[in-house]
Amino acid sequence: MGASPEAAGLSKAEKTTAWCLVALIASLLAIGLVSALVLRHILQCLPAVLVLAAVVKRWRGAIYAALGVFLFWLLIMTLIWLFLLGLARILTGTFSPAEITFTITTGIATACGIVAVLRARRNAALGRGLVAFVIGAALQVFAMWVSIQPAFAHR
Repeated sequence: MGASPEAAGLSKAEKTTAWCLVALIASLLAIGLVSALVLRHILQCLPAVLVLAAVVKRWRGAIYAALGVFLFWLLIMTLIWLFLLGLARILTGTFSPAEITFTITTGIATACGIVAVLRARRNAALGRGLVAFVIGAALQVFAMWVSIQPAFAHR
C-alpha cells in the first residue's frame, strides 16, 4: 500500500472511501489499545485493511466491498449505543469513556464512508458490485467471529 489515498490518482469517492477506511482502522486499533484487547481488534480491522488496499489499487468494485465493511461497523456501533442508552440489549458489555468516544469516531467514519460509496458514480456492473459488497461484508463477519473465539477473545 505504498501510496497514500491522496497520491494514488483516485476519484473523489475513492479518496473519501479510503480516508474513511483509514479512520475506521485507526478507531478500531485505538479501541484495542484502551481496552487492552489489541490482538482482537487487529483481527477485526483486517478486512478494512484489505479493502483499503483494494481501493488504493483501484480494483473494480472495491468501494462496494468497503460498503459491506462500513455497514457492518455502523450496525455494531448502533447496537452499542442502543445498549448504552438502555433501549436494547442485543449487544452488551462494559464500555469505558474512551471506548465510548471511539464508538463515535467509528460511527462517523463509517457513516461518511457509506455516503461516499453511495455518491460514487461508478460504472461497475450490478453483479460485480453486489459480489464485492458480499465479499466485504463476509470478510468482516468472519473476522469478528474469529476475534471472539476463546483464543483471541481476551487478547
